[in-house]
Amino acid sequence: EKLLIAVPDEAEKAEFNYRVSLFHYYVSQPLLAIHYATKAQEFFSKNKGYEVKTGACKNTLGMSCITLGQFELAEEYLISALDTFTKADEHASILKVR
Repeated sequence: EKLLIAVPDEAEKAEFNYRVSLFHYYVSQPLLAIHYATKAQEFFSKNKGYEVKTGACKNTLGMSCITLGQFELAEEYLISALDTFTKADEHASILKVR
């Protein structure tokens, strides 16, 4: 993570943060997953062409919230992810959220 300073491409940094968020989710560290997914989502949501990545971040945020018992917040994230994937016609991603 310290080496990210040397990476000039902000999209690569966001992708790294997204992948780290998935890692933390899968090893049952939902707070860290939320931290990194939020960092990634900040970039993806502000830039065109990253709508599917934004949805993926929302999906990770929703699943992490479920792990923490924050069901209402999880529902918001997951519905938003579904909406994003539906607009992008991403059938495989839609099935992952459902």
